[in-house]
Amino acid sequence: MREAVLKKPPVLLVPGIAFDYAMLVWKFILEFNGFSVEIVELYRLFATKTIDEQARILSAAVDKALKKYRAQKCCLVGFSLGTAVSLRYIQKMAGNKKVAKCVNVVPPFGGTRRYLVLTAPAGIFIKSLWDIFPGSRFLEEIRFGNTGETEISVVCGREDLLCSRMADLSFAKNIISVDGGHIAIYCGLNQDAIAAVISLLSSKK
Repeated sequence: MREAVLKKPPVLLVPGIAFDYAMLVWKFILEFNGFSVEIVELYRLFATKTIDEQARILSAAVDKALKKYRAQKCCLVGFSLGTAVSLRYIQKMAGNKKVAKCVNVVPPFGGTRRYLVLTAPAGIFIKSLWDIFPGSRFLEEIRFGNTGETEISVVCGREDLLCSRMADLSFAKNIISVDGGHIAIYCGLNQDAIAAVISLLSSKK
């Protein structure tokens, strides 16, 4: 069993706006299915740093994981805000040379829902919120960023009330929509989303 695990690229989980037990749930699920998994620690409690700052932390975590597992490439599974961090690393920091697959779960590529602009004051402490507000410069840059040979996939919920899906997802090879909302998928409670993530990580490029 251990030999089979080592044949797969290590998987790094990139959390959303606040670290919670959801990443531990996903780690358990993926390890149970034969993957070697690491959780990227982007912050202690909340994502107070900008997405660029978090992407630099992710870059260091990828290098550390590749060395630990003696692997040439890894896979990223980003969740909510963590998907933006993952894409920033891949598109702007040469991550496309080190990441074989990037699975984006409930991403805010179209921005947060407009009614959530009411949370704007939180941007004083959570700087990365400004990057994913509708119409932000960051979201425009994501649309045209170079992902190289990294396989980009998206898993989104049809009843997601927090994040809007970008109309143009031409950079994504796979787009899977499942029944369910943002929180249930994020927390590893949606069986269809779990199956989709496992399938995407297991498939050959």
